Amino acid sequence: MTANQTYLTALKTMINAHFGTKTTPFETDQELLNELLPHQKHTYTRVKEQSFIGGLTVVIGEPGTGKTIFKQALTQLPNKQWKIIVINRAIFSWNSFLSLLAQALQIESKGNSTVLETTIITEVRKLHRQGKSLILIVDDGHLIPLDQL
Repeated sequence: MTANQTYLTALKTMINAHFGTKTTPFETDQELLNELLPHQKHTYTRVKEQSFIGGLTVVIGEPGTGKTIFKQALTQLPNKQWKIIVINRAIFSWNSFLSLLAQALQIESKGNSTVLETTIITEVRKLHRQGKSLILIVDDGHLIPLDQL
């Protein structure tokens, strides 16, 4: 189990204990593509297209507008074509962001920012050569300091 999976399991346990539920709100194991609303399907298609050309999509919305379901639909994309990385932690510095990204890519996460950037870029290029597109999802990105974005 990765550090991210361990974190998510602990988070779900805390949410379920707090609310007295057996399943985490807004979470489902079902195939979500057919559950998306029309505006979500459009954005879903655009995110997939942009992942091939290196585009950036920012998804924003009020609580309850479907961002979590949209994120979960993206995480169900086939591993053969996409590398999906979800970062669900607060990011306080560029170096901590790069470290989280390196860990998610399962590569060495030590060194200064320049070393980490080079290592990550090398790994992403390797994924591209393998025919995979990268989709990086930073949940709660509004908590990232503006200068880090």
